[in-house]
Amino acid sequence: MSQKQRRALFYILVALIPIVTIAGLWLSR
Repeated sequence: MSQKQRRALFYILVALIPIVTIAGLWLSR
């Protein structure tokens, strides 16, 4: 895995964390 791919994966992960958190809170209401 190249450095560029790893960085892209890291940014995707960071972007997904708040989305998953908000979705989880919204679904658990």
